[in-house]
Amino acid sequence: MQHLRDAPVFAGVRTGGLLPARNLKPMTKLAVSIPEAVEMTGISRTSIYKLFSEKKLTPRKNGRSTLILVEDLERYVKSLPVAA
Repeated sequence: MQHLRDAPVFAGVRTGGLLPARNLKPMTKLAVSIPEAVEMTGISRTSIYKLFSEKKLTPRKNGRSTLILVEDLERYVKSLPVAA
C-alpha cells in the first residue's frame, strides 16, 4: 500500500492517487531571487547588478526581497550573441 507521503506533489498538493495527474500542472515560477537567477543562468551576481544599472534587467521588489521575472531573464539570455 502506498503512503500519502510517497504520493506525487502537484501545485503543492499531494494527490494521493485520487486525482488524475493530467488535470494538474506543475507550478512554474514567475519570478526568482538573485541567487536563483545566478543558478539558472550562470550569470554572476555582480553581472546581474550591472545589468540592472544598464537597464537590461528590471529588478522587482517584494518587501526587502529583490526578484527578477523569469521572462526577463529568458529574453536577456536569448538576446546574447551565438558563440562561434
